[in-house]
Amino acid sequence: MPSYRRRRRGEWDEFFNEHHRLGRTIREGDRVIPVHAEGVQKMTQLESRYAAMLELLKAGGEILDWRFEPLKFRLAKRTWYTPDFLLIYPTRFEIHETKGHWEDDARVKWKTCAELYPWFHFVAVTEKKGGWSYEHYGESPHG
Repeated sequence: MPSYRRRRRGEWDEFFNEHHRLGRTIREGDRVIPVHAEGVQKMTQLESRYAAMLELLKAGGEILDWRFEPLKFRLAKRTWYTPDFLLIYPTRFEIHETKGHWEDDARVKWKTCAELYPWFHFVAVTEKKGGWSYEHYGESPHG
């Protein structure tokens, strides 16, 4: 993508019309890039691999859709948690957090958010050899 600084004034309207859709994704080659109101949000390599897997689930009809970092939860005064993915099923929503390694503060935020917002099902996702490992927190995803 060309540098933002190199864009001339007339090009900005076209740029924002194309990229200024909250919670959407754009494709750049074989990569899926999420788009936020602030502009293009970059994924880590782990998040990109998981997003590719989510696209397969969506194509197979297992999920209706997914979004990258679409929500921000308030946990306490000046304490926020932004989960990596929101998965949309026909009857429920799931919050998925991808981690290569869990720091203590990240796990505390994840569990605190699950307790404060029990209408979502929270899933911690780690990549293992041969696939993905899932840790569920909260109510059963099937009711």
